[in-house]
Amino acid sequence: MENFREDLRKMLSLSLAHVSFKWEPGFEEFLKERKKRRRVLDPETIAYYKSLFKRHLEGKTLSEELVNYVANHENKWLRNVFRQYIQYLYYLRRIPPETYGWIMEVVPSRSYKLDVRPYPIDLEDVAKTLKYLEENHELYYLIYRLMLEGGLRLSHALLLIETFSPKELVEIPGVGLETTRLVCFSDKGFCRYYVGIRGSQKPCEWAYFSTKR
Repeated sequence: MENFREDLRKMLSLSLAHVSFKWEPGFEEFLKERKKRRRVLDPETIAYYKSLFKRHLEGKTLSEELVNYVANHENKWLRNVFRQYIQYLYYLRRIPPETYGWIMEVVPSRSYKLDVRPYPIDLEDVAKTLKYLEENHELYYLIYRLMLEGGLRLSHALLLIETFSPKELVEIPGVGLETTRLVCFSDKGFCRYYVGIRGSQKPCEWAYFSTKR
């Protein structure tokens, strides 16, 4: 593929001509359930992918020009949407392996730049914020405490509060342990709560928080 890219491109030109792009329920299901690597489960990400697809790809015919357009587009997220739709087409056997391999070689995935920036946090400000929330907004105070003490994402903290069912009996998959969702260890000063979010992205099985108010 690396040594004969131009020859391969010419050989594949005919196989691209009759493949059109259309956002369909099957593609959404593929993103959520069928992908081999990272599945796309966040509704906001799905909505963003759909808006990009509708704006740049809907109704287009697969061609060398379209491949080059996506590969050089300023919005690198379009590459992700395009590559995943190509995976979907390959999964449905609408394109041959040679076409799939060439396109995945030519259109790189979106690059991720790791940029760690130190951000100083004044502990006095944190204490003032928590005190203010405790006195003026109990719900926000609870959310901040869950995130601070258990390292929860905001979405996980909100889900825990919305579906809170402390006495529900659950079986932990793969362990064979049966327990109530909420178990408190008063002598140790903390509780654990089984959230049960599993998956390839953003899992959250347990939430931990102190018994102190």
